[in-house]
Amino acid sequence: MFKRLGVTLQLKGEWIDNMKYNENLYNLGYYTFDVKATGMKQITIAPQLSYTIKDITIYAVSDFPLYQYVTKRQVASQYFYTIGFAYRFLTYTEAGKK
Repeated sequence: MFKRLGVTLQLKGEWIDNMKYNENLYNLGYYTFDVKATGMKQITIAPQLSYTIKDITIYAVSDFPLYQYVTKRQVASQYFYTIGFAYRFLTYTEAGKK
């Protein structure tokens, strides 16, 4: 059973710059958001559990922010959860193995 179980721990960093706008188009219309209130920086830790049955892997990942900074006032997530499955297929087989 434990041969099929996988445990991973990731440290992830993300940086999103402020949105840019075309000054020629800015005069033609009004934005409904504050361009300066975009962008963020964050560092998260992401533990992952996976279980493999034949060629199918079922996994669950959760990201927990260690550091998070957003410019001005924005909506930001406290936690991120992902559950999924992956199918692995090989385009060739090794000699003598099925």
